[in-house]
Amino acid sequence: MNTSEYNWYENIEQYNLGHLSAEQAAQFEAAMQADEGLAAAVRAHRTQWEMQELLAENLLRAEIRQRMAGQTNLPKATTGWTKYWKYGLPALLLLGALAFFIFKKSGEQIPPVQQQPEPEIQAPKTEPAPVPENTVPKTQTPVAGAKKQPDPRQLAMANYRVPEGLTGIRGPADNDTLTLAAQAFTAKNYGRTLLLLSELPENDQQEALSLRAHAHFGAKNYVAAGRDFSALEAGGIYRREAQWFGLLSRMAAPGADKAALKKELEVIRQTANHPYREAAERLMQSAF
Repeated sequence: MNTSEYNWYENIEQYNLGHLSAEQAAQFEAAMQADEGLAAAVRAHRTQWEMQELLAENLLRAEIRQRMAGQTNLPKATTGWTKYWKYGLPALLLLGALAFFIFKKSGEQIPPVQQQPEPEIQAPKTEPAPVPENTVPKTQTPVAGAKKQPDPRQLAMANYRVPEGLTGIRGPADNDTLTLAAQAFTAKNYGRTLLLLSELPENDQQEALSLRAHAHFGAKNYVAAGRDFSALEAGGIYRREAQWFGLLSRMAAPGADKAALKKELEVIRQTANHPYREAAERLMQSAF
């Protein structure tokens, strides 16, 4: 797919809905970094979508309130016995007076039984059991000058330097893909660099792959940078360089495995005449 001529505007809705694959989403985000109009269209589509959802929610709430208000206005149910309350009231009063007279007479004939207060039972006093001294928890005071664990991502960023020969990469012509990508990388336009190198040219694939790996690192796509550097580690003139920068990419990625990174550092440190041997020694001292 020629990404320089691809119409990314057709995939705005699919991107906002999360229906693009991981590779398509990465290419789409790279296209947004290179095209401000595309990024603005994505934001406008997302805002319009949120406004439509808010309008639908408000309409649903209004309908629910209207239905609940209609239920509160229903007529009250009536029963037939309420028509005859004036006939039953005198009978109820007469029965109440008769019951009061009967209970009063019965109360005069039978004296009330006086209940003796029950004696209070006091529980025996118990002394609290002594607590052994060795079981009393002691507050731990913080250790002064405790060493703070370094952040692997910050260490990776501090030790990253763009190789000098990377900015001198050129293709066979001034307007070919590799030359344009190198110019975009020099201008720190990593999104355009990744867009141009989404498919590697047939010629100079090692140079193009190295340039794309460093563009991923500059764009903070550390996982993708690690994949490209791992491909370069398989062989070629960039093998030693890819060992070092692949290690930094894996260190900057989320969930870095410190044990595996330490082993990679040991390999570089023990390799004679490795161009990044001294840098690996400094990183080992500061990270582990």
